[in-house]
Amino acid sequence: MLEHSLNFQGLVMQNSSCEGTLDKIEIPLCQELRRFDVADPSEQALARFNCFKDYCNASLLPGTCVIIPSYFDFVRVRNHFKRTEESFVACHEYAPKSKISRARDLFFHKSKKVLIVTERYYYFNRRPLR
Repeated sequence: MLEHSLNFQGLVMQNSSCEGTLDKIEIPLCQELRRFDVADPSEQALARFNCFKDYCNASLLPGTCVIIPSYFDFVRVRNHFKRTEESFVACHEYAPKSKISRARDLFFHKSKKVLIVTERYYYFNRRPLR
């Protein structure tokens, strides 16, 4: 074939195909993404929170889990839920395990309507949120 050895690093690529798993989900999930425009990037956090208040907060059904990417946004949403007396529980990376267990239990038994979770907590703990 070849008389001399050649280095193929960077010349050969292997593409592995991965079949998706979304079609194997037994219970259909509804994921809602909204786009909004921000004129000033420094006002992005406030605009994102106002969008959540205006569009999402009114349409939260019982059994809804809201995953929030930033801890600062999480604190803002949690304080808003406390002010409006929303039925919710919260899981975040700074909470003790006893509070998290109680929150998950209240949400599972439908004593609380909404579960808010930080993205970091969900990434590092990967517990099933039933």
